[in-house]
Amino acid sequence: MSTPESPQLRPLEKRVRFAAVLVGAGLLLQVATLLKIHPLAFMAFLMVGCPLIAAGIGLYLYSLAGIRHRI
Repeated sequence: MSTPESPQLRPLEKRVRFAAVLVGAGLLLQVATLLKIHPLAFMAFLMVGCPLIAAGIGLYLYSLAGIRHRI
């Protein structure tokens, strides 16, 4: 029995939440690199920020496509 303080998350909700964390981390990193004018900041933007966002979007779409409906 789940309590209001610690609700049990279904696997879909866990994957969507993790996807949101990946996208959020990627966006935060990209905003941080836009504040610094340096070639390595641009490389971090491309090599770390973009893959984090792409992984988050991919995981979100995969979790939606992987839903099995029970009849």
